[in-house]
Amino acid sequence: MKSLNEAVDYLKVAEEASSQRLTQLQTKGADQRAILFEQERQKRIRETLAAVQEALVN
Repeated sequence: MKSLNEAVDYLKVAEEASSQRLTQLQTKGADQRAILFEQERQKRIRETLAAVQEALVN
């Protein structure tokens, strides 16, 4: 249980970092491929976070 809670904490930090990175890329007018990559990365982080949180509930 402790390791799942740690995973949630880690993923929340990763999600925030990804969000900040995406904002930076969009603000700087970065290459569309970089923006799409970061959006996909953020999506995978959120999906993983949801799965871990679901595992904590069950």
